[in-house]
Amino acid sequence: MIHDYEPLIKDECSLAMKEPTKKAAQIIADAIHANKKILVRYHDDCDGVCSALLLESAIKRYSEDAHPVMKQGDSAVYAEEDAKYDAERLEGEERPLIVLLDHGANSESLKGVAFAASFAGVLIIDHHPPHEETIKAASHYLGPFKYGGGSQHCAALLCHGVAQALTNSAEENYAWYALDADHSPLSKQHFKESVVIDYLAVTLERPKPSKYLEVLENPTAVQACYLRAVNAVKAALERAKSRMHSIHTKKFSFYLLDVDFLEKGGYPSKGKIVNAFQDEHEEEDCVSIAYGDTTALFRVSCGAHEKGFKANKFIDELKARLPNKIFSGGGHEQAASMRFKKGALNEVLEEIGKLIQTR
Repeated sequence: MIHDYEPLIKDECSLAMKEPTKKAAQIIADAIHANKKILVRYHDDCDGVCSALLLESAIKRYSEDAHPVMKQGDSAVYAEEDAKYDAERLEGEERPLIVLLDHGANSESLKGVAFAASFAGVLIIDHHPPHEETIKAASHYLGPFKYGGGSQHCAALLCHGVAQALTNSAEENYAWYALDADHSPLSKQHFKESVVIDYLAVTLERPKPSKYLEVLENPTAVQACYLRAVNAVKAALERAKSRMHSIHTKKFSFYLLDVDFLEKGGYPSKGKIVNAFQDEHEEEDCVSIAYGDTTALFRVSCGAHEKGFKANKFIDELKARLPNKIFSGGGHEQAASMRFKKGALNEVLEEIGKLIQTR
């Protein structure tokens, strides 16, 4: 039985999403009733982890016999290689269900989703701007853009609704942690747990939902992880500032931070540093760009966004200018990223500088 439910945030988008949310819950329930294997892949940040915590708990409460396989990823893309790996892992299973949380709706995931759909049902729950062909390839897509919402309706908020529809209850704190971590305007306050989950997502060995719960249910452990995370970001931010240069146009200030010194796969990530820097400059009409040898992350202040700067569109222009150098990129209007070939950094920075001058 799928339940009617009251959305955690009762805005126009969330109310309009009730039926597609219940459909997502029904797809999961049908897989459980048919005794099909369920594989849940989730992004390695607070939103992805909270989405996984909500969904795993709901599935297990719906049926004691359900044992979803939980897999944390380290990319916003569900690649064809990921789908082939899943095909091998799920070999012999009759039409299993693959659930992609907080990723999988973008154009770069098209081949992966299409391949997965050849042997499994694919449910995408993602708040990133969707690619039409990718979501068509899935069995069902749950996202806010069709219903008047946007990236501020994070994946964990969507999963909170799915969990409610599935079991008539859900832990709302996880949705609030994710909204805070994603800097959503729908967030109501800051939480230490948001910082801690992001920290654990990078530092845990063989991460899985139960390991997060061990920490989150222990106030002493939460405080210890929080202090380690805050101090690590503070030290890295000061170093990044010493390697920064700025460009000012008539409308915007652009801050470019060289963060190539950060340990790959370590904490803090480039995203954490550019977020911390942007928080200090949020009152300006500014764009912060943190870059390394193969990646660049963009953050846009509310003022710059109101004046028309959109990070994902800026990246699209860069990709058009350097099609042989930049091989992926996109995201939100105020937070986006791109990847480029090793050795192309200087050329990419030069093109960024040229494009900045047109703003």
